[in-house]
Amino acid sequence: MTVAFIILALTVFFGVFVYRRPNFEKRLLKQIPIVDWINLLVLPTIVYLALATIVISILSRYKINILEVDDETLFSLLILAAMFAFIGNTVHFCGKVLSRYIPINKNDIIYQVNEVFHDKLSHYLSFMGVLVTIFLIGILEINHPSQVIMSSVQFSTMIIVGMISGGAATKAVLIWTHSQYRPISWLNFLLLCLQLFIFGSYDLTFRYYQYNVFLLSYMTTMAVMFSIRTIMIITRLHGKRRMRFIAKLVSLQ
Repeated sequence: MTVAFIILALTVFFGVFVYRRPNFEKRLLKQIPIVDWINLLVLPTIVYLALATIVISILSRYKINILEVDDETLFSLLILAAMFAFIGNTVHFCGKVLSRYIPINKNDIIYQVNEVFHDKLSHYLSFMGVLVTIFLIGILEINHPSQVIMSSVQFSTMIIVGMISGGAATKAVLIWTHSQYRPISWLNFLLLCLQLFIFGSYDLTFRYYQYNVFLLSYMTTMAVMFSIRTIMIITRLHGKRRMRFIAKLVSLQ
């Protein structure tokens, strides 16, 4: 199971690394950049296999009824969230590819429609879908705690892997959404608070929950990086521009 976490972290990191390499953008396959094929087919497949391995490992543990929700319901919601994430990724693939060949003309209806798919719609579906998916896996694990407490090495490994994954994921959000990351950051913060609330309310110990340690590190890293980004933007703005940004921040625009 630890190997699956490491593969997951490396995949997310590799996805950001490849996206920033001009060579992958210039090389075409069927008139489509190699990097877009990688983001559409290769990376989601690896992430899916890693998460499936983790879920199978969690479900193989003895079940204790801590939360009053059955595995079937959680698994159904998990699949639904993952489906929306992949739909968002596919929509982004189509919109990004078409944007290479559609002339930039903001008055052109074709350009305007394609930007709807290439911009917020696909970004929010993808990133929010992923966030909800990985959060639901954490909820699934609560009723399947490990029978053996994690060692300090395992605990530290999960923290580090979560930080790498969360850092790379945050970088991806900031690259693809630019200044439109606020709804994603608020959702991440809400899910982080909900995780801590559940563990606090039921007096649970993280050392029995390997995945939830990873999830906690992942979402905490994202929350810290989003906060730093927001503070940096606010400090660079002045007067009315600063007030407008704060108003958008609160309104989730």
